[in-house]
Amino acid sequence: MNKAELFGLMLINYYKEGTSLDIAAMSIILNQNKVQEQSSLAVMKMAMDVAANQSESIIAMDGGMTKAMETSIQPFLGANLDIKA
Repeated sequence: MNKAELFGLMLINYYKEGTSLDIAAMSIILNQNKVQEQSSLAVMKMAMDVAANQSESIIAMDGGMTKAMETSIQPFLGANLDIKA
């Protein structure tokens, strides 16, 4: 729920019930909402950094691993070149 929706619900409740609008409670709720949003963004950024690091590691590892896998499966291929004229 964003700030505008929350404020709207509090105003509707204020007009329906005729109670006083509790500014302190609204301030606490809005600040809690802000902290939750900031923490969610921080966790998402951390997850994106981890994913980027993992993909870079996989790409870096792939170059050497491909050649090693090729030579381990068929080590005799590509080792000698026979030329006849």
